[in-house]
Amino acid sequence: MEISKITVLGAGNMGHGIARTCAIFGFDVSVADVNKNVLMHAKNTIEDDIAKHFVAKEKMTAAQADQVIDRLHYIEDVNEAVSDTDLLIEAIFEDLNLKKRVFAELDDLCPQHTIFASNTSYLSITGMASATKRPDKVIGMHFFSPPDVNPLIEIAPGLSTSEETVETLMVVCEKMGKKPMRVKDTPGFVVNRFINAIYSEAARTVQNGVATAEQIDYGVKHALGFRLGPCEMMDYTGLELLASGVGRKPQFADLYLLQKMVDAGRYGRKNGKGFYDYHEDGTKTLADLSNIAGK
Repeated sequence: MEISKITVLGAGNMGHGIARTCAIFGFDVSVADVNKNVLMHAKNTIEDDIAKHFVAKEKMTAAQADQVIDRLHYIEDVNEAVSDTDLLIEAIFEDLNLKKRVFAELDDLCPQHTIFASNTSYLSITGMASATKRPDKVIGMHFFSPPDVNPLIEIAPGLSTSEETVETLMVVCEKMGKKPMRVKDTPGFVVNRFINAIYSEAARTVQNGVATAEQIDYGVKHALGFRLGPCEMMDYTGLELLASGVGRKPQFADLYLLQKMVDAGRYGRKNGKGFYDYHEDGTKTLADLSNIAGK
């Protein structure tokens, strides 16, 4: 099956990063979100990033950038966004019941050939597929952040996913210049099992006052060669998502710090406040967490 039109559902950090990646590699992309402000923020961010990181650095010409921008369409009406799509990539909040409800609603709106891919990093693909009449066309397609930079995509077929669907997604990933890896439909797939251990230990180290987020990130980047440190990565991923694992995932059981940060409105990069405070000029400063962390 040939994929030419892609709809990305959800215009948050991951959603707009996925959409930009798809458009850069020649796909026609609809970015769908019911929140107009989020949608317009995604548009502005994508266009700014293309100008700063591609045109200014001579990775593409201004004319090529215009072609990429022209391939992106921002749509509030989800029904319109999926009406003729070949591939739906869902990048909404990590809640299985929400994803199942959305997939069930879209099942009757999308063409019969449309593949449903979820960017989930933890939830059951088989569970999502059960809410549709097309379980053979439901699959996990887990991008890593930032999606336009990180080369790996985990491809997770559910119990009933067809080999044709798997093969189609593998081809799409390769067209995007990515490195697809087939994984089993298990919680956390493969890579996130290790990432969660890194995240939880970094948060615990801050919580217990052993080191600051800045020290942890500096050490990990320079000793292990990570592009971003663990606390920077948590801010990018979104602290609400990580806090949802407090009391549920064994690694996060005692991490009250994450929940308190979310309670205080510190969600990470999405609102400019996490382990760091992010400023409009592109700089960041270490957040003062002394009233809730450290001894």
